[in-house]
Amino acid sequence: MAEPKVKDTVYSVYIISKDGSLLYQRDFESVMGRISSDTHLLVGSLFHAMHTVSMSPEIKPILTPGAVDAASDAAAARVAPNMVPFTISNGIQTVESSNFKLQCHQTQTGLKFILVTTPTYTGVETVMKQVVLQYTDYVMKNPFYSVGDPIRCHLFDTSLSQSVGTRH
Repeated sequence: MAEPKVKDTVYSVYIISKDGSLLYQRDFESVMGRISSDTHLLVGSLFHAMHTVSMSPEIKPILTPGAVDAASDAAAARVAPNMVPFTISNGIQTVESSNFKLQCHQTQTGLKFILVTTPTYTGVETVMKQVVLQYTDYVMKNPFYSVGDPIRCHLFDTSLSQSVGTRH
């Protein structure tokens, strides 16, 4: 018997501050039942920690001779033999599993926007841009909002519901 196809959807949106505080979380589809607020805090904290560690300069890629292309060979020839050339990581951007896909966008200020979607969801970049624009329009322009505080803005909630809801 064939498994029922899950419609492409956004499950959740998380916004995490540069210090790892969960500023905002919203579920749009509940596929695992009700998740407690403590679990959402844990997810935000764990992702922030993994993202931060993945950006650490101490973590260098392991280069094997077959994995280095011609351009890398030329760059490696200019580097001292005991040094491994590497680029600075942008941290974790995507986590994929058979049940979900987690996409992260980090701003220049360290704020992380995370979308949790179905694995086959298309248009993540478009929705991510909409979420960031709505954050700047409805949260950052709100005179009663202080940066770093949890986000409690009705217009932001409504706008997210409309934009994410139209993508279902």
